[in-house]
Amino acid sequence: MLGARILQLACVLFVFLYGPGPGQAQQIEKRIALVIGNSAERAGPIATAANDAGLIEQALRAAGFDVIGARDLDAGALRSTFREFLDKARSSGPDTIAFVYFAGLGLQLEGENYLVQVNARIVDVSDVPLQAVRLTDITGPLAAIPLKARIVVLDAARANSFALSGRRLVEGLAAIRSAAGTLIAFNATPGTVGVESGAAYGLYAVALSDVIKVSGVSLDALFAQVRERVNESAKGAQLPWNTLFSGPPVMLFQRPAAAAVPGRTGPSRAPAAQPRSERSLRQRAIELEAAQRAAEQIADERAEAAERSAREWAEAAEQAARERAEAAEQAAEQAVQAERRSARERAQAAEHAARERMQAAERAARERARQAAEQAARERGQTAEQTATQRAQQAAEQAARERAETAEQAARQRAQQAAEQAARERAETAEQAARRRVQAAEQAAQQRAQAAEQAARERVQQAEQAARQRAREAAEQRTREAAEQRTREAAEQRARETQQRAREAAEQRAREAEQRAREAAQQRAREAAEQRARDAEQRSREAAQQRAREAEQRARDAAEQRAREAEQRAREAEQRAREAAERQRR
Repeated sequence: MLGARILQLACVLFVFLYGPGPGQAQQIEKRIALVIGNSAERAGPIATAANDAGLIEQALRAAGFDVIGARDLDAGALRSTFREFLDKARSSGPDTIAFVYFAGLGLQLEGENYLVQVNARIVDVSDVPLQAVRLTDITGPLAAIPLKARIVVLDAARANSFALSGRRLVEGLAAIRSAAGTLIAFNATPGTVGVESGAAYGLYAVALSDVIKVSGVSLDALFAQVRERVNESAKGAQLPWNTLFSGPPVMLFQRPAAAAVPGRTGPSRAPAAQPRSERSLRQRAIELEAAQRAAEQIADERAEAAERSAREWAEAAEQAARERAEAAEQAAEQAVQAERRSARERAQAAEHAARERMQAAERAARERARQAAEQAARERGQTAEQTATQRAQQAAEQAARERAETAEQAARQRAQQAAEQAARERAETAEQAARRRVQAAEQAAQQRAQAAEQAARERVQQAEQAARQRAREAAEQRTREAAEQRTREAAEQRARETQQRAREAAEQRAREAEQRAREAAQQRAREAAEQRARDAEQRSREAAQQRAREAEQRARDAAEQRAREAEQRAREAEQRAREAAERQRR
């Protein structure tokens, strides 16, 4: 690619140096231009943008361009203006030169360049595509139109003062490649910004407008002179940048054809040959120097691109390794959390089931105790009534007293208030009924009550045994639950240990993979960049030196030949003048 670019440049120089002279007919191509100056910005106006656009517009009109001028356009107006210019380019024909100049603010985001609308409100990087027009949306459609040449100049690499939330924007504009027949120029090297001139016009616009007016300068030589002038004016703080033009020879300001002077013959123009030869030599020297600088610039750009690509590849590999490590750690953490949640849910479910079983057992025990007490009271009353007439009064009274005392004591011990209250009420009712029925049946009633109380005690004992059995079952259940809890805790501990081991292993593998990837990427990047830089530098140096020597030799030979011819013509003219003078004297 570098050799092809240098060959194309050499062809351009050859055609320029040895092509048709000023006196020959030249084809007049059609020239159109779009000049935009956006100076109104929310953070503060761009001091020279409008003036710069006006200066370039004047220079292009002087060079024969049909110029469309626009100022302070928002995104919609920018797009509509570009569409109008593209329509004009399509209708102009294949012999047209299209020139686009934008003075304003440009930004780069993820390798894309954007032209910012006026009063843009950008608070986050996501606002850039909404508040600006992407450069490729202009250069792409323009490159698709068959034209003789396309020149796109962005005087837009400026410092921006947007207060962004999140990551910051990269300074300046991003380097891009131009299509065949297209030249793209920036006012500053990619990744840098231009300096403020402090005057009414910017450094870049002044240099460009001056060089446009120089006749007979090719595009590459023109922008090489602009680069040199701006760098000198900025004292090295600003270095413009442009792609090389690959297409037919194009000169923005043509050499004017020599006008014939009445009364003079052909030989009378011979003395002007020597000054033109000197100008040609100086111009060829400028062209050769521009070609050498262009070749060196291409080599530097390719080396920087290779190094940047290697860095990006290494960063991508490192980022991928980190993401894989984070994903593994996150997966392990999620597994542990899921296991913990499952264990907690199982424990909560078991605890809830145990509480429900305990509550059900307590409710069942209370219900059975209540039913037993009520049944015992009913049976006691029935038995007392049935046997009251059969037992002796003394036995009934004694049994009733013993039953009442025993019932009160059992009620206090068991804390079964409902059963005790019911037993006492029924005992008192039975006693009152027994006393009312017959005084003599008190002893029998007491005996019946004692028998009933004995039966109640037996039932209560049975209930207590059942309650103890249930308590044992509950204790066994709690023991089982405790065992399950210990099992769950052991499982959680094992899961945590497994997670820790998995995390450590994943981190170790990620670190090793990251280290290997970084070392391999750095090694490959260094080797590739160094090799490409050496090859490009060697090829460019050899080619530039060879072509410089050849061009210098050709220029020297041509100059000597033309000097000899001029001297011969001068002698002949002098001889003819002497002969004419001699004839006049005779």
